Amino acid sequence: MLRFRLSTTLLLAATCSLMKAEKATTCGSNWNVQHLSCDDGVISVQTALYGRADNVTCSEGRPPAQLANTNCSQAGTVDVLKKRCDGKRECELNIHVFCTSDPCKRTYKYLETTYTCLPAIHLDACEGSLAQLQCGNIYFYILHLWWIDVINIITFSMHQTSKSSLHCCLLHLANCTTCSSFCLTDQGQVIFVYGADYGRRDQTTCIYQRPPKAIQNIYCSRPTGKVADSCNGKNSCTIAASNSVFGDPCVGTYKYLEVAYTCDCKYLKGPFGCSLWDSHKKNSQRR
Repeated sequence: MLRFRLSTTLLLAATCSLMKAEKATTCGSNWNVQHLSCDDGVISVQTALYGRADNVTCSEGRPPAQLANTNCSQAGTVDVLKKRCDGKRECELNIHVFCTSDPCKRTYKYLETTYTCLPAIHLDACEGSLAQLQCGNIYFYILHLWWIDVINIITFSMHQTSKSSLHCCLLHLANCTTCSSFCLTDQGQVIFVYGADYGRRDQTTCIYQRPPKAIQNIYCSRPTGKVADSCNGKNSCTIAASNSVFGDPCVGTYKYLEVAYTCDCKYLKGPFGCSLWDSHKKNSQRR
């Protein structure tokens, strides 16, 4: 048993420290590369702009005429970033990807991305093997919250410790103002997939006794939603890392399945009948 006393300040600090927003800005010369990374966790893209929103960013050495239009943005930019980067620890994107159309001619543009780093479990499954996603049971009782002032958290035990489980409960309570006697039920934890890719992005994963030509192509990776479709909301899930499931993005290359997921508390019940998992499902359906 662990006993904690957390003030409102500490509660909010714990939540915000896990969700701190990062920003990356890449000026729009052809072939410039934007690099996103998380030291702890995986990328979750929040906003992205390809265009120009002010006359200061990426303005050095540029004539005023190229900076005048500050209402310039290319539609669909955030969708491109989310598809390529969500659920990864690192992500690189060449800015020429956005040069297929020009949202504002004669304006010098830039790519600006804001993202957060979400706590996640990483799993690599070599081609021909099974990826097994597993979450444990959690029993977590939170009692007596007086106007978000002092919290007694008692009787905290986990079959599988998960930082994200603590985070989701703190995040929910941080949004309340007059809560009391909350209880996370013993329904266990469920899988929520941040992202999955099938292919190859390096020459160090799944290489044992493989010929060099089979691991040479590191630009062979295809994002897939099949893992999320199969596993979200379940306590455990098994899926084959194979061409028959995901298709073959690069013939002749030995591939692997990368998955980033978290174990979320399934239900958080209280006087308002809150359900955290239902909230997660609604958010994911909007994407």
